[in-house]
Amino acid sequence: MLLEDLIILLIVLFAASSLGYIAVIIKEKIYLSNNMVVIHNKYVSQDDLDKVDSKLFIMGNLQIMAGDEIKIYKKNLSTVKGLVIGANTRKKTIVVAANDNQLLEIGTNVIKKIKIISKYGKFLKSI
Repeated sequence: MLLEDLIILLIVLFAASSLGYIAVIIKEKIYLSNNMVVIHNKYVSQDDLDKVDSKLFIMGNLQIMAGDEIKIYKKNLSTVKGLVIGANTRKKTIVVAANDNQLLEIGTNVIKKIKIISKYGKFLKSI
């Protein structure tokens, strides 16, 4: 009896978390259709967002937009993992909110490789 109740509880919790995740992705899709990107970082201000020129840019063969989570491998063998805020085309830099709540401007000349961890709003392509 106790095992059956536990299984039912786990199924309900799994279903609720799955529906919540899908609802968040649909919300991101709605924001994308209205050309809005929501960045949940209390250390990023509106002034930081105004400093970037481009919210959508191409690096090599990768199309990167604001809100994407990326990992940057630098030429000096260090790595930076964080959320893309945008690109500053005049300075030739990418502005990234790093995981340690630090806003970094990384020059394109020091980048060795970029790996996209997750794209903003790209879970359900048909919605």
